[in-house]
Amino acid sequence: MAIGALGISVGLALFGPKLIRTVGSEITELDRSRAFCIALSAALTVIVASQLGMPISSTHVALGAVFGVGFLREFLDQQLSHVAQGVLATHVG
Repeated sequence: MAIGALGISVGLALFGPKLIRTVGSEITELDRSRAFCIALSAALTVIVASQLGMPISSTHVALGAVFGVGFLREFLDQQLSHVAQGVLATHVG
C-alpha cells in the first residue's frame, strides 16, 4: 500500500501540474482554488477506494473532478444570471 501511495504521489507530483494545465485550459477554466479542490478530491477518492479494495485510476478520478468543477461553475454562473435578471426585472419594471 505504501509503495503504491508513493508511486501515485511521485507520478502526480511530476505529471500532475502539466495534466491539470492541459485539462484546465481545454475543458474548463481553472484557477488555483479549483485546481486544489480537484487534486484534493482526487487524492481522497483514490485513498478511500484503495482502502475498500477497489481498483481505481487517479487520472480518471481527476478528469471526473475537472468535469464536476466545470459543470458546477457553469451551473452557478447560469443560476446567478437568472437571479440577477429576476432582481432587475422586479426593480426596473
